[in-house]
Amino acid sequence: MYQQTIMNIQSVNVQRIIFLIFFLIFLSLCLLSLNGYIVIKNVWFIFTPLWIWNILVFTSLISLSIIKCARLTKFFVFYCIYQVHIFLFQMFICLKLESNTFPWCVVLIPVFGLCLLGFLTVTKDFRRLNVYELEVFLSLNLPCIILIGLRLDNCIHWSWAVILIPFWITMAFLVVQLLHGLFLVAILCGSNHFEQKDRNQTIIRITGL
Repeated sequence: MYQQTIMNIQSVNVQRIIFLIFFLIFLSLCLLSLNGYIVIKNVWFIFTPLWIWNILVFTSLISLSIIKCARLTKFFVFYCIYQVHIFLFQMFICLKLESNTFPWCVVLIPVFGLCLLGFLTVTKDFRRLNVYELEVFLSLNLPCIILIGLRLDNCIHWSWAVILIPFWITMAFLVVQLLHGLFLVAILCGSNHFEQKDRNQTIIRITGL
């Protein structure tokens, strides 16, 4: 079971790299379109790299479900649900930008679902099920995402500086945590009370490498 979990994690790491490649292409198309270097009238076309990614993901998921049949792990189920939420979010954004069909609070519903899934990754049973290493970050910013949706729908008229306060708090916490880790690493590197092996293991545990 442990070896299977390790294989799942390694597989997800490869998928993260592939996802980043497709996402960078998508981001490049967005920036080129916004700056007028290319003219793309169809919003759905801009999302083409992400659609290709979705096709690859769901094809692999269907293939694995056929091969494994009833032996589906919680990692597999979690990953399926996560990818469905991402796909729905992309669909809602395209529909919103093209025809203004839904309010932003509805568009962000899949993101709310991703935030709730992110809370699961904090628990012991789902701690190793991080898909994109953003689950915890999203879950911590759930209040901020809700406020953004309300602000975009003009349900509230607060300034963006106020709306992003939960985000600033999360970022401040992460910075403090990073500085704390660097401080501990610096102390361990300069300490002579630990053997080299124990020092290296402690540093790896602190940095999460």
